[in-house]
Amino acid sequence: MKKCENKDCNSKFDFKNIRFYCSQSTKFFCKQCVSKESWVYELWQSKEPTRPVCRSKPVASLINSHEVEIREAMKSTNYDLVDQALQKSESIDIDCRLRHDAEMLHKKLRQELKINKFLDAKHHHNSYKEIRKDVETINNYI
Repeated sequence: MKKCENKDCNSKFDFKNIRFYCSQSTKFFCKQCVSKESWVYELWQSKEPTRPVCRSKPVASLINSHEVEIREAMKSTNYDLVDQALQKSESIDIDCRLRHDAEMLHKKLRQELKINKFLDAKHHHNSYKEIRKDVETINNYI
């Protein structure tokens, strides 16, 4: 590739204008068309960033918008919003710690929905045995 892949730029690569590889889009860009090189977390339990990344500005913007959407969905604690945000960002290289937190919240909200649905169906109990059985069912959901 002899030119920057950014359609608005198309600058030619030479010894002064080196090319940068965007691993997400698998294309080459000039220095002006990539976001600042940074490090990301490889594993959600990592204490420090472990993987260097170079992303084009459009890819960095896309990733940032998905991360903002996931954070907003997590703040709402709405199962459907969290589910949609996670599905949209399935193939996007978002922060793995954010994805992990969102997936844990997603599982928790799904279990809460199951419990609420179960409780809505149980308005009256005829015996103590039915109550014990329902308590056991709820404990299994938890």
